[in-house]
Amino acid sequence: MRQTILIAQPADVMVFHLAICRQCDGPDHVLPIPFEDPIEREKWAMAHTEGTSHFSVNFSTEIRINVT
Repeated sequence: MRQTILIAQPADVMVFHLAICRQCDGPDHVLPIPFEDPIEREKWAMAHTEGTSHFSVNFSTEIRINVT
């Protein structure tokens, strides 16, 4: 799904592509790992899955907008 956001004033926009392994720290303590590039996130997830046998790596994207 693609979304467009119109920002009507100067702002800093930061996009983080997150990888979240649901098996590393247990279900109550999950730490997302940020990447600037979604391809690097996918490479990390594949290497993590192969190296740890964890099969539950989820992806999400976070956008932070700081109006200046």
